[in-house]
Amino acid sequence: PLSSNMNKHTGELPVSVINEQQQRLLENTEMVHKILIRDDFSSVREELTSSLPPFTLSEFITEWKASDDRIVKIPIIHAHDHVQPPSIQQHEDDGDPFTALMPVDLISQTLKRAFFVFVQNSASADTPNFEPYVSMIHKLYGQIRSLIPSRPDLHPLLNDDDVKVSACSADEMLTPLVQAGEALMLLEAPIRTESTSEWLRCVKWLKSGKDEDAGGSNGDDTFGMEMVEFAIASTVFLLIKADICCMDIAHEYLLNVVPYIKRVGNDYERNRFQKKYGAYPNSSVPYTKEWLRIIYKKCEVDESISTTKGAVTTIIRTQGFVNHLLFYNSAGQAMLMPEIFEMDLAWMNQIRSICRSAVIGSALFLHACNIASTSSQSMAYVHPLPDSLRLCKDLLVTALTKKYNSNQDLEDEVVSAVENIAKTLCPSLITDKLQFLRGCSIATIRGEDQVLNVLDGRLRNFFLAMCAQDSPFLKSRQVPAEIKTGKQASSQLHSLKSTSKGVSHHKQILIDSACQRGLSFFAEDLAVACDMAASMIDLAWNNYGELLLIPLFREVMREEEWID
Repeated sequence: PLSSNMNKHTGELPVSVINEQQQRLLENTEMVHKILIRDDFSSVREELTSSLPPFTLSEFITEWKASDDRIVKIPIIHAHDHVQPPSIQQHEDDGDPFTALMPVDLISQTLKRAFFVFVQNSASADTPNFEPYVSMIHKLYGQIRSLIPSRPDLHPLLNDDDVKVSACSADEMLTPLVQAGEALMLLEAPIRTESTSEWLRCVKWLKSGKDEDAGGSNGDDTFGMEMVEFAIASTVFLLIKADICCMDIAHEYLLNVVPYIKRVGNDYERNRFQKKYGAYPNSSVPYTKEWLRIIYKKCEVDESISTTKGAVTTIIRTQGFVNHLLFYNSAGQAMLMPEIFEMDLAWMNQIRSICRSAVIGSALFLHACNIASTSSQSMAYVHPLPDSLRLCKDLLVTALTKKYNSNQDLEDEVVSAVENIAKTLCPSLITDKLQFLRGCSIATIRGEDQVLNVLDGRLRNFFLAMCAQDSPFLKSRQVPAEIKTGKQASSQLHSLKSTSKGVSHHKQILIDSACQRGLSFFAEDLAVACDMAASMIDLAWNNYGELLLIPLFREVMREEEWID
């Protein structure tokens, strides 16, 4: 995207602007933390871009027409609520990345749709009132002007006073939008201009009286809508495009200051932490200390640990973090988040959610392999999966993560997805074997399958091995050139849908390790979750390990009378 502060030819920002953005970004503690926790920031850029993919005009119109259908009843049963793998608990505040539409989103959509209906009814009444529609255009103009704050000389090109609408005609209702669309095309990133250009061609064709010499149109001129609704939909379309353009520019600013945050971020977080909780090593962090006390009580600790820094490091980073925080079995008693992880709760909840689905799905996959044939059991260790199985996996993930109105609906759909896997592995399966597979699958869904215990143990061992300070995974990430330049692409926390994209070397280590434990069906997803977990403990240890955690752990040991 272009902005008035960027060099049109190089796309670079002036040094003065970058320095200003550095200081402003440091005020955003969550964003600083997000940058530091990634091994390279290109993954964040991918995440930001993928969350706002380009869309065509017809795709928008399809969504617009279907918006009433999205206001649906909220189902009450979810696969994750129905079965819990051992020790991987469901928490009330879990941020489930698979839930497509939450109640807050439904309320927001309902209110927005109600407003658009109000605007349409006002303009279509016997005595039409165009003021609500004009207000929407004013909002659009203001949004576009905000994209060029340092060029007030250009702002009069989109003047609110020039917006005059007095009739439901293409010329009256669409002319103000044409000016906005043309301005927006000059500000958008090239990848996003195609849909804006398509809309402009359509509108200019309408305004010209559908003259073929005006550029033509693709089929239905207003997509089956009355002029009023088409004009309102067009305004919403341009408002969305302006919002995305604004976010693109913000992301570009962000990427220009990332190297600076990488240099000063750790010191910044340590200073911020001490201002909030007190200077090291006497910081007032009761929840962190209680977590370390749990580690001391639950783990095999002896006196030698008190004098061995490496042993303390290992026990906190592995058993402490993985077994007694990330997958902590509180037996019904809530454990408050340690202060050093106060900004990581959402990521932890996502990791737990991915792992729950991976354990359940892997157990079901193993049953399908066993029923299909003995030789098919090796599929649990193979990666990448054949395309046919990747499609089967997507169906299983959909069945596991959607919501249902009854337990029976849940079991029927999951069993159908598991049977599909078995038939893909062995198309000639007889009915008796499928019936046996159904019984195994239902036992897994109900949490009555011992395979869940086995896979839960393997999952824990996977995370324990990769979160250790000397793990081959963390060593493989210490490649300065790629990390500092941000050129290497890496996956972000995402849904469990299959992906065939290439992965970096350190991610491949995670995938291979998951496959070695018979978790190949969800290897890519567990690699993403484990990458985030390892990054989380690595950053926490770099920030607070020797300065706070080791002294605090020894203090706990003294209180427990291990040290005189």
